Amino acid sequence: MNDFIVKGIDGIDDSLIEEAMNYKRTRKPIYIAAGAVAAIAVFSAVMLNILRITEPTVPTVDGGAQTDDSYSGGGTNYGEDGKIILSDAKVSFTGTAITAEEIREIIEREKVTIASFIRHETPGAGDINISLVGYSHLQTDNNTISLDFVTLPVFTEDRLIGEVTLFRYDGEIHYSPAAGGPGWEVKTGIFDQNPDSELAFVYVGQLSEYMIAPDNTVYGMWEGESPLDDVPDCYTKYATEYNTFSFNKMIADKNYVTVPADVSNITLQ
Repeated sequence: MNDFIVKGIDGIDDSLIEEAMNYKRTRKPIYIAAGAVAAIAVFSAVMLNILRITEPTVPTVDGGAQTDDSYSGGGTNYGEDGKIILSDAKVSFTGTAITAEEIREIIEREKVTIASFIRHETPGAGDINISLVGYSHLQTDNNTISLDFVTLPVFTEDRLIGEVTLFRYDGEIHYSPAAGGPGWEVKTGIFDQNPDSELAFVYVGQLSEYMIAPDNTVYGMWEGESPLDDVPDCYTKYATEYNTFSFNKMIADKNYVTVPADVSNITLQ
């Protein structure tokens, strides 16, 4: 573990670490083998979000200021002012989009198992609804969108309580559910504030998630300044058909499947 990471962890308040670990807390039955790879990715994302809470300090060389105009902090590039460097490249795409037919096939097949996991992590949840449409995140370090990943919201009534990420790996489509923690209430509030909007989803730095409304309002998972605040007309810059999503439109179109509250096929300990 390098000095940057050690100093970053030492500078984080314990309550912030606990909050970050509780956000999108995942615990998967051992027989959901399809989500094994994604489980590692989700845990890594949480840990990286912890490191992003701490404001970076520009390192020095031989007691003087670094001569380069940027430096790398655990995979994220920062300028001399300590701010994350965002790419100026045009948006590009990698991978192959997961089709509506592929989404429906895997969700219909796995819906009871997914719902059982989500319900276990969400005490009191009733019917579990899994969206059949979702979004892929844009990565602002190179302005690319990996179409091999798509996130599908999971909700009960009109309240977001989790999500399922589908991803291509070794020629097949796998899935990884996520639930638990307070982050879903935050996202529900963001959707409520933008009922008729297609929000754009982006990752900044090491998988810190932000949502952008068409009026260029930037929403994060915690209060404070955003690295996107200084990007003019950032919605136009980042929004595409692949990384935008409207919660209300999905519900109005009935583009989801429902697993009733009394249906379950697993008992998790």
